[in-house]
Amino acid sequence: MITNPQPEEEPVPDIIEPCNQATIKYPAAISSDPEPTIESNDLTIGWITRLPRLEYVWGSSNPERDGWPGVGEDVTWKAHIKNWSDSTKKNIAYQWFLDEVMVDSGRIDVQPGDYSHVEYKWNWTFDRHKLDFYIDTNNANTNKLSVYTDAISLGLYVEQRLYDYFHENQYKLGIGSNSFEGWAQRQIRFYNELFKRAVYDETPNGVWDRIRIDDITIVADGALPLVPPPDTDGFDPRQAKPNLNDRTVDLIWGFPSEFIQRGVYSDHTWIHFDNQFYYSGFLQHELGHARYLLDVYGFNVAHGLSWIDIKEKGQLIAGTQYLPGNKIITSGTEVLEVHQTIEKGLMNVQWKWMDRYSAIAMNLIKGHRATRGNYNGTENHAIFMGDLPKENRFRIKDRTGRFLKNAEIQIFQSSRNSQSNGDAYPKYFDDVPDLVLHTDQNAHVLLGQNPFSNDGQVAHSWRDFTNAVFIMRVGFEGRAGFTIIDISQFNLEYWRGNTEVADYDVCVPLF
Repeated sequence: MITNPQPEEEPVPDIIEPCNQATIKYPAAISSDPEPTIESNDLTIGWITRLPRLEYVWGSSNPERDGWPGVGEDVTWKAHIKNWSDSTKKNIAYQWFLDEVMVDSGRIDVQPGDYSHVEYKWNWTFDRHKLDFYIDTNNANTNKLSVYTDAISLGLYVEQRLYDYFHENQYKLGIGSNSFEGWAQRQIRFYNELFKRAVYDETPNGVWDRIRIDDITIVADGALPLVPPPDTDGFDPRQAKPNLNDRTVDLIWGFPSEFIQRGVYSDHTWIHFDNQFYYSGFLQHELGHARYLLDVYGFNVAHGLSWIDIKEKGQLIAGTQYLPGNKIITSGTEVLEVHQTIEKGLMNVQWKWMDRYSAIAMNLIKGHRATRGNYNGTENHAIFMGDLPKENRFRIKDRTGRFLKNAEIQIFQSSRNSQSNGDAYPKYFDDVPDLVLHTDQNAHVLLGQNPFSNDGQVAHSWRDFTNAVFIMRVGFEGRAGFTIIDISQFNLEYWRGNTEVADYDVCVPLF
């Protein structure tokens, strides 16, 4: 466990107060749709496209400007309106509002069974504005869709039968939703709300970016993926890589019709965050990967799926006083979870708020278009894991608060020679320490820039292995203790500006 150190210039006493597990004040979880959109039985505002549709620039060194319109250039916002009825809707009123001020209005005829379109021309600026489109404004059931003008763009691909299924069943939720488009826009409102609420000490304004659906493409059943990917990376390409040729958006995701048979959306009435027909935290999580985020839960260590071969006094330490844990059931297997990262939230397994680690990582690329892929498994996936201070200095103490001078420190790194049993992000710790060091007279030990890997490479692969976690043994006066450290704490120190030297107090119980 790692807590903030005392200032270096303060004297180091022999006895101090016991250290406690670091804690995070998590933001309030989402509890309801932040801005429900009402769809009438006949009309749906599906999405708003920005024209011209510009491709992101692969490998761009300036993604804050590359692939975006130039300041002052003409752009067109194009609203897509679906008429579900069998007859033309005539003389339907519409309005555009920019930052709550009406900037355009008119009337159109909306053709049956297809999309009609309304456009609003605008001069591009990188400043954020809220753009609202209203249709059927003479009726009580006014349809409205809001977007942020500077939002990161998303393209969705959905097979026909699933698209029809949503229209046939979304209304049963009784919340005004009537279509796949209405469901999808609800997910984006929730996603943007997660960003807004992700307020931590390191992100006082939350996650800066917002997401906007720029296109929804309906394809034939079985058509996904439209472009066979060269490598699936263990992911379902129908979802993760529905169209590798589409670089007009910064994120893509696909929806195969098979999900109907699999029962993913089978509950049509339960308004609950565990019902994907209402809220799909799964989608927001996966779109995080398409943006470049990693699975934070991969920092957890579960003995029995991963494997810890380290022994103390001839006994494997997992499940003993040296490394106790909690028995959990995962993938039908009982295992002993011996380490949980303190970073909880969307990219862990808690989908109702944004985790601190990912919120900071998102802000590292705020305002950026995609650069090396817009799909799950981008080429710059988790590149921020390499943000490590040049020197990492641990100060070791026991649970009484006593600093441990001249203690032996052994670091056991995770290797690829995994004896895992289907674990996601498998880890294997053999019984040979990769580093053997000693604390000095101030109880400090220098770990260098990357104690996670001897070759300087950081890995975090779902099916291969991760070395983003190490086990540390502290030997002192004939006793020993163990703790597990994950890379998130090193990254956090770097992001806080401690790029040269980062200090940590580490508390290890001795037995």
